[in-house]
Amino acid sequence: MESGRVASRVCHEMKWLLDQYIIDYFIDSLWEKIPASWRILDRLTDMEWSLVLDESSPLSLSLPLPLSIICIRRLLREYSLLNRSTEKSIEDLGMDPRKVAEYRCLTVYEKRKVKEKKRDEIERVVPILRTIRDVHPFTSFVDIGSGLGHLTRAISNSIQDLSVRGVEGSTELVERAMELDEKRSEKRVERMRVWVDAQSKELLGDDEAVCVGGLHACGDLGPSILRLTVSQSTVSACLLFGCCYHKLNGGSDKLFRQDWTNGDEKEEKKMKEKEERGFPMSEAFKDERLSYAARELACHSKGDYVKQLREQTRPSHLHHAVRALAEVMMVEEGGERHAGVRGVKVDEMEKGEQWMEWMEKALIEYPQMKERIKEKLLSGLSSPRLDQIPSLISTAAPTLSTLYNMRLLVAPFVEDLILHDRVAFLRESGLTSSVVRLFDPVISPRCFALIGLR
Repeated sequence: MESGRVASRVCHEMKWLLDQYIIDYFIDSLWEKIPASWRILDRLTDMEWSLVLDESSPLSLSLPLPLSIICIRRLLREYSLLNRSTEKSIEDLGMDPRKVAEYRCLTVYEKRKVKEKKRDEIERVVPILRTIRDVHPFTSFVDIGSGLGHLTRAISNSIQDLSVRGVEGSTELVERAMELDEKRSEKRVERMRVWVDAQSKELLGDDEAVCVGGLHACGDLGPSILRLTVSQSTVSACLLFGCCYHKLNGGSDKLFRQDWTNGDEKEEKKMKEKEERGFPMSEAFKDERLSYAARELACHSKGDYVKQLREQTRPSHLHHAVRALAEVMMVEEGGERHAGVRGVKVDEMEKGEQWMEWMEKALIEYPQMKERIKEKLLSGLSSPRLDQIPSLISTAAPTLSTLYNMRLLVAPFVEDLILHDRVAFLRESGLTSSVVRLFDPVISPRCFALIGLR
């Protein structure tokens, strides 16, 4: 658990950075809150940032890094789950790493209309599921949140004498999965429409040894699968891949979140969230807190972003600068913080007229506010003036990029803390548990398999 304590310490020390919202860049003067020694990082090129964000890369930079950044990179190298030996994690569970490394290539029919990312994941999940079964036998596998059923079909066709059940909350997805079963599956996969919680034992059937799994179980679905695992003695193993961490605890801690429920509904919701909170789950980490902004950041793809930096294909943060400036103007006119606006693509912002065009489309849901802002801009009474906006945006965009890079550097520790909490929860309930980096993080950013064995 030493790496768990390191993740906790870093998240505490970097809370000021993790809790930021890029949308607040202007209104909260975020850049002024950055330590002076860090602001020099604004001079790094994209290629240099690709080295800084890849903690395994040797550095060749045009300026010296702050000592705190050097320490963060070293902690990532030594303690981050991304850098932990996959073979060691597998051996800790008593399994053979060589078997897990085997690929299960999908058939032509199984690959049809399945995206590359999903194909890669399925081809890695099937071998590890077979390996788990070798050391910890089970007679059925239940895929919770099975969607269109691509994984369940591959498992059913690959592993002999295993009953496979797909559980999904959407009626439409269940029906579409059944249609695909008819065309592509050699064996029958049982389909169920169930909204899952810790008491959903009906989805386990009458089997005495069940493995439950979830491939990218969104938000609180992951914790529900873990609670089902520990509460039902017939569940002998679980294989969980989490995602959408910002939706944990119902996403109710989102800053300036609009909640339309009445008083009684709010109280009932709070009670349920307290009983079934998605983070923290364990006694070991019961005092930990991660903001919505921090958990959302943990869902970003650092590996793919580094790749974009190196290939000079990183998208501009121009649209973030535009939205951040709009936040100031909207709030000045009485608008709510972080109000939703229409998504409008921003390729350039070189003239004041382009700002007016963007605003016309983006603020379509707020016609009166939009007219008041336009009137101010056209009268020359606004601050900034309309002719100053392009310069302000072009200056802010690179700095916003630097701010995002700083936050992304620390982001792996947030996911680490969530995963260590889940491991501790399973261990406190008497299960053997470990985290295995199973997928390529560039292809599948949520690359960790959480394995629990009773």
